[in-house]
Amino acid sequence: MIHQDSAWSFTRRELWHLLGGFAPALLIGIPNPYFGRAADLVHTEQTKAAESLRQKGLYPFRPGDPSPLGAALAACAHPVLSLMITSQFAGSAGTRRTIHFHDKKIFVHRDIDPERQDLVQIPGREALLDSLAHDLRMDSNLPAAQDSFCVSEADFFEANRACRAGDAAEARRILSAGGADADCAATVVAALENPLANAAAVSVRVSGHEPVVGGWGVLEGGGRIWMLRPARGDGRRLTEGIPAGPGIIQNELERMLP
Repeated sequence: MIHQDSAWSFTRRELWHLLGGFAPALLIGIPNPYFGRAADLVHTEQTKAAESLRQKGLYPFRPGDPSPLGAALAACAHPVLSLMITSQFAGSAGTRRTIHFHDKKIFVHRDIDPERQDLVQIPGREALLDSLAHDLRMDSNLPAAQDSFCVSEADFFEANRACRAGDAAEARRILSAGGADADCAATVVAALENPLANAAAVSVRVSGHEPVVGGWGVLEGGGRIWMLRPARGDGRRLTEGIPAGPGIIQNELERMLP
């Protein structure tokens, strides 16, 4: 277990056990390790998690603990804002992290695997922006796209699937059948056919009793960068691609932060 003043590492069961004391809680980006398990098995695993934490001097752990770890757990359980960042680069597996804001502090949670859940405190807003620059393409040297596009959300995902299968002609057919003109279809397929990076930023803000969800994506491909946003038109869910560069992406990210 990493256990410093600003970085910790637990198993998924240990983290879930620690956060159980903060119920009711809005746990975003933290998978339930007991989902779908039989009750007797859940009880056995909970007992093991408690014993593991006891051996590390962390059981019982009570909400309101003034330690840095107490602040990190409070941020995970009762965030003012949670920001989920996903990214995938050509030829590599995707990554995901969830950033929790609470009491003017920032904590990053990484769900690496069931045996490793990392929590790290970020010292401030500028450090957070620096840490996200690569994943959200704020350090890219590519120019913004010249043309925007707007297509059916379903068609966009089907065209993306066709491009991943190496069938650009089928992707153009899907987009054209959905009403996209030839130039729009060519623009979208050029980006999807050889993507350098895909990323998304999704925010969940607690407002009253209901969470408010917002966000956008970034597509880097065809030598250009677009920001992807959901839209609606003619009763359909649409995907809108807006020309974007590093400065625009950073401005949009800063607007999401508390």
